Amino acid sequence: MGRRQDLRATLKTVFPSGVNIYDHPPDSMKAPCITIEGADPWIVPRSMAGSSRRMAMQYDLKIWVNRTVPAKAYNRLEEITLDLFAGLLNERWKAMEASAPVDEEHSNTTYATCNVAVTAMLEANQ
Repeated sequence: MGRRQDLRATLKTVFPSGVNIYDHPPDSMKAPCITIEGADPWIVPRSMAGSSRRMAMQYDLKIWVNRTVPAKAYNRLEEITLDLFAGLLNERWKAMEASAPVDEEHSNTTYATCNVAVTAMLEANQ
């Protein structure tokens, strides 16, 4: 299982129903949902010790909520974001920060969105 799929599996434990999880940005989606997107920087070396190397792998989780009723959309966006932070508290993946909400169009539909930066510390043998 790749790291992106590992993160998706972790998110499915945080949101077992009601929020769709996509491990890549899809052509079409059903909101509310979270898309896993590459962060920049994506992989960052943290330290070197012996024959192993610690690194941080980083992704942006984009949360998408239908914006039919703006006040409800932003409340739902906030709920999902807070649930995400709480749900990743004791997992390998850690939620680091969330961006301000913005409106974004996808497939001719406007959504309320925000990005949550997540990171995991990994060991890789050289």
